[in-house]
Amino acid sequence: MLCDPARAAEFDRLAVRYGGKRAIFEYRWTALKLRKEARGIRRRAAELRRTELRFTVPIALARGGTMTSLPVESGLYALFDGEGERLYVGAATNLREHLVRLLPKSRLKLFDRRGDVRVAVCPLTASWTELLAHRQALTASSPTTLNWRL
Repeated sequence: MLCDPARAAEFDRLAVRYGGKRAIFEYRWTALKLRKEARGIRRRAAELRRTELRFTVPIALARGGTMTSLPVESGLYALFDGEGERLYVGAATNLREHLVRLLPKSRLKLFDRRGDVRVAVCPLTASWTELLAHRQALTASSPTTLNWRL
């Protein structure tokens, strides 16, 4: 994208519009770094596809399920609707803190119109990049409704 002058100009325009007051060079450098990191995550995800991950039994949040039982360690989490369809797989360095922020009762209906959202976790001691690779491997083998692809 940045090799094509017209697309590079469009990138620069959008970066200034949405990014703030940084130099164009910083936005381009960051874009290239993100592209390189995504390539590494995809490569590592391909290696992890055969890794078996063990998630907890989903907790029904709308039915009084409490997040205090969730671990504070890093790992993956999966959100399910009331019918058991996996909506999203995410990664967090502190599962409990992240999910408490992500899923207050007022937000549950954004994921399921009845607010019947369930969450399951898979604690993993890993770097952030490794967590993203695990998430990518899981969503590549079994796509979800809300995840985007790297």
